[in-house]
Amino acid sequence: MRPVVKNLFLLQITGEQLSMASKARDRTLHPSEDAAFTEFWKQYCICVADSLGFINRNIGSDSRDNILTAMIDLRGLMSTDKFIQVPIWQAQVKGVLDYVTKLGGLAAAVSKTDTAEADRSL
Repeated sequence: MRPVVKNLFLLQITGEQLSMASKARDRTLHPSEDAAFTEFWKQYCICVADSLGFINRNIGSDSRDNILTAMIDLRGLMSTDKFIQVPIWQAQVKGVLDYVTKLGGLAAAVSKTDTAEADRSL
């Protein structure tokens, strides 16, 4: 399994657990609030750091594969943080928009990525 896919899987599973715990309490669960979820938050932070590492390594490249990797990781971060209601998802949306601008706008970003081929490579 490619590292980015494994990391996104762990990020999604961890986010799902944190989201369910928050919903059960009818509020967003914060990292220092419940010792029972310390390991989940720790794993979540490790996955976020890994994703940011993948993004940083790939974001400066003109390679189609690297652009896809960066976009896939940005999407994973955004969706998971939004899902568990972590406030930093707004910064990640700004990061995605800045990256799309760097690539030359939405049309250029779409032309540099073929999602059907990207899905097959995962």
